[in-house]
Amino acid sequence: MPSYFNSYQPKTSITVIIPVRNEAANIAYLLSDLQKQSYPKQLLEIIVVNDHSTDNTVNEVEKMQDIVDYKLILLHLKYPKMYSGSRKKLAITEAIKQATGDLIVTTDGDCRLHPEWLYYMNYPFQEQKAVFVAGPVTFMEEKTFFQRLQTIEFASLIVTSAVSINKKKPTMCNGANLAYAKKVFAQVNGYEGNEDIASGDDEFLLQKISKHFNTDQIIYQKAKPAIVSTVAQVNWRQFKQQRRRWAGKWKKHGNPVIISLALFIFLFHCSFIGSFIYLFLASQDNLLILSFIFAKILLEFILLKNALEFLNKKLNLLKFIILQILYSFYVVYFGIAANFGTFNWKGRTYKS
Repeated sequence: MPSYFNSYQPKTSITVIIPVRNEAANIAYLLSDLQKQSYPKQLLEIIVVNDHSTDNTVNEVEKMQDIVDYKLILLHLKYPKMYSGSRKKLAITEAIKQATGDLIVTTDGDCRLHPEWLYYMNYPFQEQKAVFVAGPVTFMEEKTFFQRLQTIEFASLIVTSAVSINKKKPTMCNGANLAYAKKVFAQVNGYEGNEDIASGDDEFLLQKISKHFNTDQIIYQKAKPAIVSTVAQVNWRQFKQQRRRWAGKWKKHGNPVIISLALFIFLFHCSFIGSFIYLFLASQDNLLILSFIFAKILLEFILLKNALEFLNKKLNLLKFIILQILYSFYVVYFGIAANFGTFNWKGRTYKS
């Protein structure tokens, strides 16, 4: 534990909100991790919001209510029959209405937590006057080559999130590991204005808060105990549906900085693909193209190696090379696919 924590005594009441749909296989592990938190239990409240699960999620939560020594509330999400908005945003909003904690912390039903997770996530609020804190997320129990590739790819998103927040230009974060003051959520009118977008319960809220508050009060908690672990997608079909859901929110951003960044990333990867094509087709000296490719690969290797070491992972050279070959095609594909058709998530169909 860092020396500056020696005089830190948690005093903030916290409500952890967990929206769930069909998480029977995972929710008991998460609730057990919350039982193991070092954070004072008298300051802790957990609200699980069940979004019409069709498995044994509810039974698993009810069993845990008899075991844990913190306040565990189970809510059942209700919405109009023809409701077309984001169920997750609605779930969080309804939970916040009943929350008694001054600090709202969100995570997902398939996540695992370090025992000092809340201890670290609360610190910036209590000691640094933060209004919003994002934390790192990684994958766990990667059993296949495909899942290990996802871990490397996902680390790049974590780097982007951390750097943008630290540079006071917040662009992205992950809803599996977020914290914000309850009163701040009310001050920015929560998700008002983007309720109809399937994803973005994290980034749209970050953007609204960054417009209303000093970005010095938006903090990325780079600490290993603050890492939240979740499960990688098991196959390409699930991965594609998830990434289409994520990519679809970029076009909804009204922030010109974020739109410009998304466009730059898309065009950069188009140029990277073009560089490879030119390299193989052109007969003249290709030193400039080779220098561009080498510089990109070297820089990403250094960044990802450091990021994965922080996340307690190792960067495998073979997987890194394969990802370098595939990643630009992946970015371009989802950049285009996110604007057309539909995608499925948690048994529901959404329009891109």
